[in-house]
Amino acid sequence: MSILSGCRNRLYWEPGHGGCATRNGHTVKLQAPPDLGRGPVYACDYVPAAVYSVTRHISLGPEQLEPDEIAAARALVDQVPSAPVPL
Repeated sequence: MSILSGCRNRLYWEPGHGGCATRNGHTVKLQAPPDLGRGPVYACDYVPAAVYSVTRHISLGPEQLEPDEIAAARALVDQVPSAPVPL
């Protein structure tokens, strides 16, 4: 388990394992690799203000997300409903 597993906001996809989008602690499993504007990614890890990594194709290594991909990742995370706040 990665320390990033506890992040309150994250977009993650790992080939062969799947991925999830998390917003304010509420996690939704992804059914397919996310499309960050250039087609579905091979792998990605996005944690706001911390991690911006993407592997666009199996034959390419990890790279930093471009600004438009960061915006797309943020938009996907923002679509996840927030976890209810305990009273």
